[in-house]
Amino acid sequence: MDPAQAPHATKEQTPPPTTIYSWREYNPNIQIFYLRDHVEANRQLASLGSGPQALGFDLEWRPNFVKGAPENPVALVQLSNSDVIFLLQITQMQEFPEKLKEILLNPLIIKAGVSIQNDAKKLYNDYQVSICNCVELSFLARTVDNDIWKGRYSSPLGLARLIAKYEDRLLPKGKVTRSNWEAFLNQRQIEYAAVDAHAGYVLFKKLEAMIDVAYPPESDWYTFNYVSGNFMNSNGRAWSPQNPRYDPGPPPPPPVPREPKTTVNGQEPGQPSNSQKASADKHNRRRRKNQPNALSIEQGSTANSHEYHSAHRTGPGIIPKVTPHHPYQGYRDSRLQDVDAPESVNPSAPKRRRRNRNRQGKAENDYDAVLGGMMSLAFDPLPAQPGTGGSGSGTVDSIRLGGIMPMAHGSNINDDNGNRPHTNHGNDNTDSTPLGDPALKKKRKNRNRQGRRRGYNVTNSGQEQEGASR
Repeated sequence: MDPAQAPHATKEQTPPPTTIYSWREYNPNIQIFYLRDHVEANRQLASLGSGPQALGFDLEWRPNFVKGAPENPVALVQLSNSDVIFLLQITQMQEFPEKLKEILLNPLIIKAGVSIQNDAKKLYNDYQVSICNCVELSFLARTVDNDIWKGRYSSPLGLARLIAKYEDRLLPKGKVTRSNWEAFLNQRQIEYAAVDAHAGYVLFKKLEAMIDVAYPPESDWYTFNYVSGNFMNSNGRAWSPQNPRYDPGPPPPPPVPREPKTTVNGQEPGQPSNSQKASADKHNRRRRKNQPNALSIEQGSTANSHEYHSAHRTGPGIIPKVTPHHPYQGYRDSRLQDVDAPESVNPSAPKRRRRNRNRQGKAENDYDAVLGGMMSLAFDPLPAQPGTGGSGSGTVDSIRLGGIMPMAHGSNINDDNGNRPHTNHGNDNTDSTPLGDPALKKKRKNRNRQGRRRGYNVTNSGQEQEGASR
């Protein structure tokens, strides 16, 4: 079979270029004029004359990194031919150079560049300067080399792509493209701006030489004027990019559809069907109705803690829903564990139950819970007071020391009205003496530890004070 008739025959692709483009290859004696004064710019631009010629054209401006903010004005205008390159920094000039206006409006001078439509529009919006005889190199390349370039005619072609194709040179772009073009230019900026303008001129000359003289295209297919904010052709009519001879080639292939996932009876593998989901919901509702209490797991159950905690998180009577374990699952479960769970499922359940009892004892304000940790106090018999009806043997109904009622351990002393007296936590001015019973000392030590967790402070003398809650 002929290789040209092969169904999958493709054109041989050339390797990408490795040599960087430089204007020095074409003319090592080229002159570069970096101009920041409008008077000097008018004097230097006068050397170009006003006759028919072609110039590479490009613009640069300072980028704006604020989203939605307007663009900064054009800072640099670049013009180039085979002998000279002009870099005119407009933002540093007191006024727009008049000689530059004449060059841009001159219909005999070709201004060639890539995406020159956007440059012409921006130049007019910033300085109200019109431009004539602009050649869009993308349209010119599609016109004279239609066999290579396919697709929509108005689609742009980058300058680096055209240089790689027709000059076999690499045109790198870097951070310098986003640099400040309004400040004094450094050597890298000058080199980059000179290369862009010179590459436009070289490409125009290359593509112009490819025009078929026997069957030349119309210049309006790739040339336009931008006057007073309007695109116009050489006859003064509205212009738009079009070429009746252009062959866009076959339409692009449609996007490859995504492969559908393998399904079983309309459901993805591993996923429950709608009927299964409905049945599970109905079953859960029935369990919640019939079992108001939470699920209980007996000692020695094989259910893991995640299943148990998931069941108690979702509510009473709901079937545990097992989900994949992830790194933070243990942290979340540890805060949601049920204190009533068996120790085999929740090892910290006894500790939590004890902590809850301590907190509950504090909240109930029970007399025995408050004074249960106090030690029995021994008091000397007090003499009877006149008029009280007491005896001198030390038999007293109530003795208050520092506002606190001391009492013997296990006794049940009431006041005159038969009620238990109130305590005064926070007053430790008591002359009581702790007993030396080792059992009571140990009990006081344990109560002291628990009291600190409840927000109380037990003093060395055996009194319990209310402290700052932690």
